[in-house]
Amino acid sequence: MTLPLEIRLEANALIDRLVADDIDTFAPAEASRLLELIPCERRRRWFAFSLREQLPGGTTKGLAAGVGTAEMENNGRSIEMSFNGDRVWRVGGYKVTHCPGELTIGLMMEFNPLIAKECFLVYRDQYKPLRLELATEWAFTLPLWRFSFELSFPGRQIWKRPQPQT
Repeated sequence: MTLPLEIRLEANALIDRLVADDIDTFAPAEASRLLELIPCERRRRWFAFSLREQLPGGTTKGLAAGVGTAEMENNGRSIEMSFNGDRVWRVGGYKVTHCPGELTIGLMMEFNPLIAKECFLVYRDQYKPLRLELATEWAFTLPLWRFSFELSFPGRQIWKRPQPQT
């Protein structure tokens, strides 16, 4: 089930303005409109399991006319699975989840580990936005024989606040 195209386009434009890096505030009216567009779950799930696997890539060699031997690298691919998670709406290049009191916005494709991949729009009743929080993550990796086990401990920091009403 997907959102209609008009809603996805409007929501994508609102998210782009909301997460723009050049300012430290956001327009509360635009955030409220975004909250209205994305359907809200009744309640947050108390248990969810997700798995993300990064499969390695390889190289391809061949002969190119006039060049000689050419080699191309494949970046590999990642597989994501989840069980009993919240409903995820795909809006442009974002994954959006809306539960009461919070709208989670995540980047679908970001390969730079230094860039935060999620932010959270926290709001009160009647879709009144309070703040935008940026996800931070501390990871603990335990390399084992054929795979590695990673535990992530999520954290948050306040990133933006609504613009004052005039």
